Amino acid sequence: MENGINRIRTNMKTRILFPILLISLMSCNDNWDTELYIQKIEGSSDVLYKYSAWGGRDSHVFGYMLQDSTEKFEVNSQKNLLFSYLTEVPNKNHIQGVAFEKPDLDTNKVKKYTPIKTLSSEIKNLSINTKLYQYSGFMERNGGLKEYEFEDFKETRDSLIFFNLERVNIVTDTPETLNSLRFKKRNVEIFNNAQPDIIRIVINDLRLNQTNDEIISNITYYLIPKREMNTNRFSDYGIFKQIR
Repeated sequence: MENGINRIRTNMKTRILFPILLISLMSCNDNWDTELYIQKIEGSSDVLYKYSAWGGRDSHVFGYMLQDSTEKFEVNSQKNLLFSYLTEVPNKNHIQGVAFEKPDLDTNKVKKYTPIKTLSSEIKNLSINTKLYQYSGFMERNGGLKEYEFEDFKETRDSLIFFNLERVNIVTDTPETLNSLRFKKRNVEIFNNAQPDIIRIVINDLRLNQTNDEIISNITYYLIPKREMNTNRFSDYGIFKQIR
């Protein structure tokens, strides 16, 4: 269990690298230690997988894959979708997300916070649109990590609301408490080591300006239940649930 938690902590930065430029290190095979999450798509037999896999010689591949729910998942980075984060809950017609270019070593380059261009593709009659950003601009708006324990939650069609939260792992004389926190259902992962009870929920709260898609912030939240909480209390839509 601790190994899984440590992987989430140590690979947060890895996951925000540029998967659209990732070179396939190995073809499909079973020689991977894989952390795997699944999100169902309403009205479709397709599912969206999010994975991070470790192989021989310190190989590490990660990303998103779309496939029919009846097919066996196998690691193959050549089938990775183009985005790094979702910008809305996927549906049977389209998936929308964001990604960014490879890092630029020119530190004097003017930072841009709006999309450079849009990448479009189609898989099985499902359109995938990805807004591509400059790497340095995207990373400058990264908001770091916040960790809370929560008492309970409420789920709506497009959001999750958590109640009675207490900030943890922060040095302060005054405990930080919140009555509630609300997040859009998009980049939500339930980490439970493939067991019934939740260990933590990881949310990448990416916020864009609705007018011009400028990056406002991208804060990662760790949300830990104060008591045992079964993953089945959450729906399968707009949420990635760990299955491996």
